[in-house]
Amino acid sequence: TDPPHSDTILLVRFDPEQGQTSVMSIPRDLLVNIKSAQGDYYPQEKINAAYTYGAKLGGVKGSMVLAAETIEHEVFPGLQLNGIIDVNFSGFIKVVDTLGCVYVNVDHRYLHVNSEGGELYSEINLQPGYQKLCNNNALSYVRYRHGDSDFVRVARQQDFVRNLREQISPEDVLGQLDHVAKQVGHAIVTAGFSR
Repeated sequence: TDPPHSDTILLVRFDPEQGQTSVMSIPRDLLVNIKSAQGDYYPQEKINAAYTYGAKLGGVKGSMVLAAETIEHEVFPGLQLNGIIDVNFSGFIKVVDTLGCVYVNVDHRYLHVNSEGGELYSEINLQPGYQKLCNNNALSYVRYRHGDSDFVRVARQQDFVRNLREQISPEDVLGQLDHVAKQVGHAIVTAGFSR
């Protein structure tokens, strides 16, 4: 949308030596002071607004950088992020499908059908049980927030990321990531930090 908004903010730590992935969610409504390198100041804003303000200052890269700087300065002072991966909804679907979808244990019935005149949300119709989620079902599952708290939503997202990571062959992580990057193209933008 215009201006763009961040839907989910995750800190992910990959430890290939230990074969571990740690995931921490940052609540999108967390109040912070947002300060840009150009001197713009936005006091007591939700953290997901950093992405929006960054877009006004410098497009997608500006969004990513201001969001990361806000996390480093306001949420976890002293933390140094190695890089940022910005995935839009199309990119998320492509990553999941390229890796062969994701098996998850759906804990309860997820149902939302848009009705005429009502609020338009991501439609979903999943039965409980262990199943393979692909395409829009995967996206709707991780974004679902009707009747759940944001804490339940982020726990579901973390579980999904762990399940996705477990399905990547440890022997060929780089090969699989290279394959995903070629398939996904511009739906994912990355930025590293030079310190």
